[in-house]
Order: sequence, then C-alpha cells, then structure tokens
Amino acid sequence: DVDYAEGPAAAWYPKGESPILAQLAADGHLPPVVERVGPEPAVLKGCESIGRYGGTWLRLATSPGDVGVISNRMSGVTLVRWSPMGYPLKPHVARQIDISPDRRVFTFTLRRGMRWSDGHPFTADDILYWWEADVLDLSPTSSPPSWMHVAGEPGTVEKVDDLTVRFRFP
Repeated sequence: DVDYAEGPAAAWYPKGESPILAQLAADGHLPPVVERVGPEPAVLKGCESIGRYGGTWLRLATSPGDVGVISNRMSGVTLVRWSPMGYPLKPHVARQIDISPDRRVFTFTLRRGMRWSDGHPFTADDILYWWEADVLDLSPTSSPPSWMHVAGEPGTVEKVDDLTVRFRFP
C-alpha cells in the first residue's frame, strides 16, 4: 500500500517506462509518463527489484481450461488482482474495496485519473456499460451469469458516484 498524498515525487511513483513508449513520448506522440499514469497508479512491489521490459513468458496449456485460466485470471485488467501468494485479493483498477459485514455488498472505489487508450476518463459509467451491454446484453429477459447469483437469486450492479460502483447480492 502506498500513500497517494506523496504524489509523483514519491519513491514508489512510476518514473520508468517501456523503451517503445519512451521513444513515442520523446517524439511528442505521447505525453510524459507522469501525465499518463494519473494521481493514483496501481503500484506493485517486485520480488527483487524493478523489472526489465521485454522477455518471453512461457506457460504450458494442455486444454481449453488452461487457456481460460490464462486469459481470464492471469491477463487483462480487473477491479481486483491476486496478491503474490493468491490471497488476499488486492485492489487493482479499484483503489479501494469495502465489503459489508454480511458480505452481501461489495463497494469498489475506482482510481482517480484512469483513462482509456483514447484519453477518455474511465468511470463508474464504464462499469455499468459493461454490466448492461456485455453481461446483461440489454435484453429485458436477460439474467446475470451464475457467478452473479446467490441461492438462485441474481445480484445487481449500481453506480454510487462517478468513481464508485456497488455490487449487491441477496
């Protein structure tokens, strides 16, 4: 965990970047890294030191299920991420997670300053769009997938404010 009040001068704040992106910034095609990461970047401490860009990651997949693990759990950006030992889950796109004592309501506060690749802000409206257009498919007869059901009853997703979404379960 980091103290975001420390800002870009903090030792943990991202300063380096991929050589490809550094060249694009130097050529004026991208803003400097400090302008791109936003005020609340996701910061992960490396095991030994700051990593190096490049290289090859090899992982054996012997079935469609293995490929699903790679694509669904080990890649992409999600509200939460696995901690290095698998538990507990940690915030990722979300800056903070609040769970009700009865574990029926999960409130996610998104990181300030996140943007899509085209520069538009990433907000709670984007989560709602995913929920309504992708998960529910905007059909009046659609039902949430099984992972959004508890005891056969569907959960819901709601916008609290521009940076907060709430998942409710029965």
